[in-house]
Amino acid sequence: MDKKSIIWLKIAVGVWLLLTLGSILLLITNRQSSVVTSNNTNTVNSNGTINNASIMTMSDPGVYTTYSPSALTNIMNHKNVLYFTAPWCSFCQITNTDIQANLNKIDSRLHILAVDYDSNVELRTKYGVTSQHTFVVLDVAGNIIKKTNGLASVTAINSFALTQ
Repeated sequence: MDKKSIIWLKIAVGVWLLLTLGSILLLITNRQSSVVTSNNTNTVNSNGTINNASIMTMSDPGVYTTYSPSALTNIMNHKNVLYFTAPWCSFCQITNTDIQANLNKIDSRLHILAVDYDSNVELRTKYGVTSQHTFVVLDVAGNIIKKTNGLASVTAINSFALTQ
C-alpha cells in the first residue's frame, strides 16, 4: 500500500470514529423517550421507570409502555411482548421511533412492554435474553412462547407476536 492510500485510510477511519462517538454521545444525552398508551403519555427513563404520577389504564388494547411486574400482571388477558431495549442501542432507538410513530397500529391483542436491558438482569436471565433489541412473546400465564432479535417496526412486531 502506498503512502497516499494509507493516509486516506487513516482519514476514513478517523471520520468513522468521530461519527460513531458523536452518535453515542447523542444517544447518551438523549436518554429519555416518550411512550404513549391509549390514555396516557408517560416519559420513560433509561432505567425503565415512568416519570408520571398518573395511573396507567392497562385495560386498553394495543399498549406500548414501560415494563413493571404490576404492568405485566394487569395485562395478562392480552399477549405480552417484552421488548428488551437500551438507550445506547441504535437499533433500539430506530424501533422505538417506529413504535412511537405507529402506536395506533399496535394490534389490539398486544401489550408491548419496554424492558430496560441494563437494569433488568433477573428478567433477562429468566427469559434467556443475551442481547438488547430482543423481543419475547409471553402467553397469558407469563411463559415464553418465542423470542427473536431485530424487529424494527410495529408491523414486524405484530406479525411475529401473533403468528404461531
